[in-house]
Amino acid sequence: MTHKVFTKWRLLNRRQFLCWLSVMGVSTILCLWMSLVNNTLQHHHPQSVKVKDRTMTQPRKVLILSYMRSGSTLTADIVQQQPDVFYVFEPLFSVETIRGRYLAPVYLDKPSRLLSLKTEYSNKIDILKAFLSCSLASVDLLTLHQHHMDKSKTTVQYNNCIHNTTIRDFESKCLNKLIEKCQGSQISLIKTIRMKMEATEEILHLNKDLKIILLVRDPRATLMSRIRLSQLSWRKVNVVEHHVRASFSHCGMVLRDVRDAVRLSKLYPGRVGILLYEKLIENPTSMTELIYDFLDLQLTPNIASYVHNITGAGLPDSCPLCTTRKNSTETANRWRLDLSLDSVMQIDQNCLPLYDQLGYLPFKTAADLVNTNLPSWLEKPISGFLTDRVYYTETRNPF
Repeated sequence: MTHKVFTKWRLLNRRQFLCWLSVMGVSTILCLWMSLVNNTLQHHHPQSVKVKDRTMTQPRKVLILSYMRSGSTLTADIVQQQPDVFYVFEPLFSVETIRGRYLAPVYLDKPSRLLSLKTEYSNKIDILKAFLSCSLASVDLLTLHQHHMDKSKTTVQYNNCIHNTTIRDFESKCLNKLIEKCQGSQISLIKTIRMKMEATEEILHLNKDLKIILLVRDPRATLMSRIRLSQLSWRKVNVVEHHVRASFSHCGMVLRDVRDAVRLSKLYPGRVGILLYEKLIENPTSMTELIYDFLDLQLTPNIASYVHNITGAGLPDSCPLCTTRKNSTETANRWRLDLSLDSVMQIDQNCLPLYDQLGYLPFKTAADLVNTNLPSWLEKPISGFLTDRVYYTETRNPF
């Protein structure tokens, strides 16, 4: 080996060694930090790992699955008005953040490890199981501290607590009280847009008291809502074109979920329901009664009045992320006035298999598109479909 070759070899190996040393140093620091957090919690509150034994039974479980801008926040808000409901808003948000930033989730009672695509899936299942069964001490700390905790009536006090409490007092002053509140409820409710219907089969099998609602909205309305939201922050991207192209993957995903929901509704009769957002908006009172009946909940006059107020009582409609709407039916049909016929026809072409499954109708003329007296869907009852059997009397030729 010549001196020149040897020098190059030594330099290359030195660089590799330094890179290896840097990686090991970062890993060691992370491990020491996580051990310090766990040891601090266990040293100061060894008695708080378990909540005091209570004679209450676990609450019944409800899972609402949907998609971004498809009405899941409104639907879950209607259900959480029942005083016996313990509601958690989007508990899977932090899982994707953790994996996307190559972080390792930190737990109170088990070691941390980096998430892969495979372990992310199992971690999501574990988080859903934990929240549904009130086993919140097994959830990672980032999820337990995510900002979505202020979106639920039952977790808003807990959210205030975690922002005014040190980490050493977190369990005793915040987490244990949240666990007790969950255990004292009759219904444990989760709303998420980050889970496939197929993945719920395992949870359905293990939890005989679990009921699932798959909420679906007209993809044209969903995409138009995303466009309006994106226009608030996107600058250099053609927002409309981007979302129209995305309709193919969106409708494919929804169709797979619907087919899985139909299959599971047959395997677990009375436990899996498919809800169209359009039906809820056009008949909010009767559909709320149907939802409450499906979930074995009592609908009180106060709740019925609340539903009326947030869906059609002429209240302000200035917040794109809020549930209150000046006129929910008008808001739901607004896409027909905002989307061009060309964009609608492209979405229709990409989504025809889903339309055939659920009864959504394509548009061929601009006159039909803007005429909101003509329906954009016709009900097609399928297994698991939540319906009050209210049909349109005016029909049109979809082709």
